[in-house]
Amino acid sequence: MRKLDKSYLGWGISLVAFLVISVVDQTVFIGVWPSTLPVILLVTHALYFKEEVKRKWRIPYWVFALLFLTILYFSIPQLTYNQAKEIVIEKYEIIDEKEQTIPVMDSGFHPFAYTRFYSFKFKAGDAEQRIMVNPDTGKIIVLR
Repeated sequence: MRKLDKSYLGWGISLVAFLVISVVDQTVFIGVWPSTLPVILLVTHALYFKEEVKRKWRIPYWVFALLFLTILYFSIPQLTYNQAKEIVIEKYEIIDEKEQTIPVMDSGFHPFAYTRFYSFKFKAGDAEQRIMVNPDTGKIIVLR
């Protein structure tokens, strides 16, 4: 029986981790998680496994694991969609329960910056307005 190539193991681990990140982002955080940096590290992880066999020197595997877990920790939003919804329900009457996010633009680039906020419609008198909730701070922003 032929020995399993380590590159397949690296790609397999990266693929499973990517799928977990994607599912959690779409179900718990509804698409606001800035997961670009962790995904880039997963690709690097898979490429590392492929090149590991060819090189005499190598970075210890625990360095990748520690770096990945650190980046994952700093990129995960503080609030889930349901927690943000509870914050809004305390102050406003939500009329649209549909899960939504809204894109936000910021000057500059930061690898952990949120490009999407949670978004809800609420009733203000006779009019409908939209409210945004920052997934990291929980700050409520009313759009006019």
